[in-house]
Amino acid sequence: MRFLGIDVGTGGTRVLLIDAEGRVTTSATVEHLPFSSPETGWAEQDPRDWWRAATLAIRDVLSKVNALSGAATAIRMIVFA
Repeated sequence: MRFLGIDVGTGGTRVLLIDAEGRVTTSATVEHLPFSSPETGWAEQDPRDWWRAATLAIRDVLSKVNALSGAATAIRMIVFA
């Protein structure tokens, strides 16, 4: 059993694949585009960029796992933080 954890932070999205014993087996991080500041004191991010970063990081983690094992992996749970 493996778990996929996704952390969408302000600077980037990190994805971890964790085994049943709680060990991180592989990970990937994709940076977000810079903040926009339409007004003084404002900071905005585009949620589409979070999605872009998450999909790229997930693909990277899964490609690493498939390259190591030679087969697709089964993932039981996905957790967003």
